[in-house]
Amino acid sequence: MLARLFGSLRSRLLVLLVITVFLATALAGTFSVLTLRHEAEKSFDEKLQYEAYELSSFARKVLLAARDNVPPEEAWESLAGHKILEESLEHDIRLLDAGFNALLASGSMQSAPPLREPRSMTFQSYIQDYTTEIRIFTFAIDDLGYVQVGNNFDIFADMLSDDVLIAGWGIALATLLAMLIGWWWAGTILMPVQLLTKAAAAAELKDLNKRIQYHGSAGDELHELAQTFDRMLDRLATSAQKLRQFTSDASHELRTPITALRLAIDVALHEKSKASYASTLVHAKTELTQLSTLIERLLLLARADSSALQEHMQAVDLQTIIQHVEHTLMPVAADKHVHIQTKAPSVIVRGDPELLQQAIANVVQNAIQHAPQKSTVHIALQIHKKRADVTVTDSGPGISQTDHKKIFDRFYRRDSSRTGSSTGLGLAITNEIIHAHGGSVRVQRTASKGAVFSVSLPRS
Repeated sequence: MLARLFGSLRSRLLVLLVITVFLATALAGTFSVLTLRHEAEKSFDEKLQYEAYELSSFARKVLLAARDNVPPEEAWESLAGHKILEESLEHDIRLLDAGFNALLASGSMQSAPPLREPRSMTFQSYIQDYTTEIRIFTFAIDDLGYVQVGNNFDIFADMLSDDVLIAGWGIALATLLAMLIGWWWAGTILMPVQLLTKAAAAAELKDLNKRIQYHGSAGDELHELAQTFDRMLDRLATSAQKLRQFTSDASHELRTPITALRLAIDVALHEKSKASYASTLVHAKTELTQLSTLIERLLLLARADSSALQEHMQAVDLQTIIQHVEHTLMPVAADKHVHIQTKAPSVIVRGDPELLQQAIANVVQNAIQHAPQKSTVHIALQIHKKRADVTVTDSGPGISQTDHKKIFDRFYRRDSSRTGSSTGLGLAITNEIIHAHGGSVRVQRTASKGAVFSVSLPRS
């Protein structure tokens, strides 16, 4: 139970806060008590020193009288001595001659330790009866002797004990208050974490519309965490929507050739002649070719979507890529009586050579497919400071406003003027590949017929 209680982040924050407050108040209390003791000792010593100075003139007379063999008690009990004693005997006193012999002593100074060496102005302490602390000030009176003033320091010690008790109660109350405030404070601080936990527990692939909706200050780290989590849910929702759309479209596209192939085989099974079988096999081969092409493009699109693309990144010369695309598509262009004209200087980008070649080939093949006979498809490579743009221009029927907005969607087929046997994946694949390389693809509407596609890639 305790392990579960103190295993929570809120409990650990509370314990940390309480320990911090306890140590801070304990240090502050200790410092205050030590300061009070120092000030008390200073004040006590100042009183001892003051009374020693007050007694010094009278003590000098007593010591001089003692040199003249006058008993010190007689000088002490003179009128002047009584006056001094009445005015200043808050403390006990002891009078010593130059040989450290006690001439007179009163109160606690009668049992004070003997003076064994010369001292001018010094303080000392001794314990009387194993319990009472006596503080003594010794003052030298020229070379005649010494006067000592002392008193019980336990009165001040009792005052310090009361201060220590008050400080202890203050530390206890501060710690208790820190526990109460800390529990509320930790709960407030961790509110977005609890919201994150609930949102994560409630998140499902079919419903990714719930958000944290934490309203904190803009510079709050937890506010930034909640915002990051919401953005992650936005990306997951977008990806899930794309996945559902892709699955639906892919299954529809795969179903058509498979169904046609199955029906052709069913028909062939009921035919008897060789010609019927041959016709069925030719038709089946055509369907299988289209199906194979579709599957290859789907796999290519999946590869462009995956993070494994980063493993194949290298320095690539776009001039080499464009020349290879031109050489590959030259027979296709010749079959349609279309000429390909390129203008491509050397420029280095970072990317996957195979995917970049496929992406640019898709755009060029699209232009060849829709270009009229005996026309020219222009491929131009323009170099800028931070990017390189590959522009493909054809003089075909152009792109309508509706097609302009959806042309890069997966499985989208345009109107009959710009469609053929396309799978509807070519431009979508190009878009995914170029975006995976940190670039962009756009299509421009022209005043006359034709279309201009521009592929922009960051330079290496």
